[in-house]
Amino acid sequence: MKAKLGAALLCLVFAIPFGGIGAGASWVLGRMIYDGQRAEDWVRVKATVDSYDRSRGSVSYRYTFDGVEHRGDRLGANPIGGTDDVDAWHDGIAALMAAAQDGSKPLTVWVNPDSPSESMVDRTIRWKLAAFIVPFAFGFGGVGVAALWIFLRTLVRPAAEVEAEIHPANDGVFARGMLDDAPASRAGGAAAIDTFDTGIPPPRDPTVNEIEKLAGKRLDARQREALAKLSPQNRAMVTKVAGWLGKIKQE
Repeated sequence: MKAKLGAALLCLVFAIPFGGIGAGASWVLGRMIYDGQRAEDWVRVKATVDSYDRSRGSVSYRYTFDGVEHRGDRLGANPIGGTDDVDAWHDGIAALMAAAQDGSKPLTVWVNPDSPSESMVDRTIRWKLAAFIVPFAFGFGGVGVAALWIFLRTLVRPAAEVEAEIHPANDGVFARGMLDDAPASRAGGAAAIDTFDTGIPPPRDPTVNEIEKLAGKRLDARQREALAKLSPQNRAMVTKVAGWLGKIKQE
């Protein structure tokens, strides 16, 4: 159970921050494209700039629509505002604001005729900014979704399975199998030794008692007899495997 809870908490550590960043980036990306498309049907209205701060990317302006004065503070389709250096869009906005403030060129804003309180200075969809956001939306979001899926899968799986994956059991099954059916295991055992042997000599050949400890059970009379009757080559194979497994357990 502890292993299951630990695995679930580890998944949450990844799911919450990565999923949060991915969800936030996806919302910004989707909202920017959606509002930019909606603004295609908005109308242009003259506005007066009350304040503009280039360093913060903030603006305040007022305009009149159908005889009613409204105030706005949205520069573009990006719903969170702020500044960035992705492209030259903020340079263009700064020039537009400077011209409006010195009176050389009046400012016009895009107003939603169905909801006149909604407006923005520039309705252009900033595709370079969108491309910059995409890796955050799908990369971080993908990690978050994957971690969440593993988290849910961990919760519904039996604790024993989770424990087995985190701490693979090494209970001497291989050695027991060779003792139970020594003739059938010769070819496969030799291949396995060749595969797993690192070239480092294993510890000394274990005694029968050590083999029993490694196997996780006491050998019965039949298994002891089978061990005693093994040829020197096969006995060396069994003891080498047992010694190798014992070394792995010690590490």
